[in-house]
Amino acid sequence: MGLMNQAITIQNSSKPAEESKKKNSLLGRIAHLSSYEQVSDSFLSFLTTACSEKGFILFPVEDRLTVVFQHGVDMTSCVRMVPEQTSFAEICQKNDWSFFSDSELDVFTSYFSTRERASLVMIAIHPLSLEEETGYLVLVQSRLSLERNQIDTESVLMLIKDFELMLNKNISLLSALSVRNNLMMNSLADKEKMYSAFEERRSASLFSISFELIFPDYEKIETDFDSFTLYRAMVTMIIKQAGPASIVHKKKNYSLRMILFTASETDYDLYIHQMKKPLEKLFGHSRIKKVEIKYEGTARTSDYALDFLAGER
Repeated sequence: MGLMNQAITIQNSSKPAEESKKKNSLLGRIAHLSSYEQVSDSFLSFLTTACSEKGFILFPVEDRLTVVFQHGVDMTSCVRMVPEQTSFAEICQKNDWSFFSDSELDVFTSYFSTRERASLVMIAIHPLSLEEETGYLVLVQSRLSLERNQIDTESVLMLIKDFELMLNKNISLLSALSVRNNLMMNSLADKEKMYSAFEERRSASLFSISFELIFPDYEKIETDFDSFTLYRAMVTMIIKQAGPASIVHKKKNYSLRMILFTASETDYDLYIHQMKKPLEKLFGHSRIKKVEIKYEGTARTSDYALDFLAGER
């Protein structure tokens, strides 16, 4: 059942939440947090235990790997770090740490910015079993690090399994964070979808979506990797929630204009509430509370709908 249909037919119900069992492990300590905080907090704890000031998680996407979480690495390096899965697997141990230093670091030259590459001392990589595929935990020792500690991989050996369990529990988040494509207007496809919907006498409901309270300086999305991935992950999930009977356009200030085509009108306050619930689970209630989704009325013609998408209404 689609989200719009859920909003039309949903009845108020609630179930008492089961209390999470306390577990003295990495996974247990962060179980009460949102998916984003779970991964972020446990990743930072992992780096601290390993005495590593820099590092990132590589997630498999099709035939490549992409950075989904990072700490201390510049944005240029994170964007460039998209190695082929097969070539990366060839240089790494299957079930253990792989270490690279001195001339061995040359294999990573194209993936780091000039500044980061020149500062590299050592890279430690451990494979991660993510469902049926392999991701990687990468720890970086750098001359740019404030403490310049020696990476301690022995101290985190017992945490690897818990870390993998936590990541697998949050695969939906990692998949959303791995999306890198920009939202681009496909004028021809959108117009065809719009004309078809109006011919079928479907209702065109208009929504505006603002992230200004999360990213008051929206240009940070272009310069800060964590903001870059978080914004795209939230947009990816919103588009997924809206479904194929929708058109979503990104504006220059990174706000969204969205049109939903439905057979009949519904309770839009309830619809917005239902759209936010999965986002809250992934990104946290306090963060998603700041995402402003507003119902802007109904379009009766394709010209009006196109003007709305363009921000002219």
